[in-house]
Amino acid sequence: MKISKKIIREILEIYELGKVKKIKLIEGGNINHNFVFTTNKGEYIVRFLGYKLDKYWEKQKELEFKVLNYLIDEKFPYDLPRFIKNKQGDYISNLDNYLIEVYPRLKGNNIIILNDKNIKEMAKALATYHKAMKNYKIPKDFKKLDNYEWISEELNDMKRIKPKNYLDKLMLDNINIFINALKLKNKIKIEGLLIVHSDFHKYNLLFNKEKLTGILDFENLTYGPRIRDLFFEKDNFSHSLLFINEYNKHNKLSKEEIDSLVKQKILRNCYSFRWAYRGTMKNTNKRVEMLKDTINKCKRYLEFDKVLKKEFKSS
Repeated sequence: MKISKKIIREILEIYELGKVKKIKLIEGGNINHNFVFTTNKGEYIVRFLGYKLDKYWEKQKELEFKVLNYLIDEKFPYDLPRFIKNKQGDYISNLDNYLIEVYPRLKGNNIIILNDKNIKEMAKALATYHKAMKNYKIPKDFKKLDNYEWISEELNDMKRIKPKNYLDKLMLDNINIFINALKLKNKIKIEGLLIVHSDFHKYNLLFNKEKLTGILDFENLTYGPRIRDLFFEKDNFSHSLLFINEYNKHNKLSKEEIDSLVKQKILRNCYSFRWAYRGTMKNTNKRVEMLKDTINKCKRYLEFDKVLKKEFKSS
């Protein structure tokens, strides 16, 4: 994505960022386009939102800003995005039909290849977040559990698509796995309800050497069971077990939560399957890769369930 000099000037002015020295596009991301603006006042993340502010996203952004402000007020021990208001007092600006938000860049780096120390740091950070959110007074509008009706309708609608290409065929060959997986919702005992992060993974975490210092991307916050956030690495079950055991040291999980963990992961994977096919429009080349990943995850979740039960039966 390229941005015009006019928009750059407007961003600098309405957010009072100073004089620009350098602008760099951050690679990655499936919806938003993120830039680093280096100015005489510092470094800022300027995000061009890849969606319109419909009712769903208006509500999501409201919750995101409320939760971040709550955590900052509570002196949460990890760095968080601190969104800046524009001159009109709004966090989000509409410039030439682009929706834009800005926050000072957080220090730290992503770690792509995780080691045991990183996993333990991640588990501790998530446990700390969940403990902080346990005391958060959830506004009534946001205290609603997902009944999976929406995703069920979406998947059944996708099933009626006539295949035109490999992506369509791949989706149709596997969609029944996900439609059937939705039946798991009736086999889960819901516990540990709070506002979960919903996108807690290595690309949304910042490290200084091996110490986790920052948590990013609170865009997908939702009300649900905390086990939804627990880290799972499909190609490294030992890391997944290490994460759960370390989390357990800081924020105890019940037996029912352990028993429901994989079922919750499979249910959420139904959303990922739909997202890979219909939601990932920023880079269509990634869609097949993402679709295959969700299909593979289904198999790996079931394999992990056996490992998990064995681990906690012996502990």
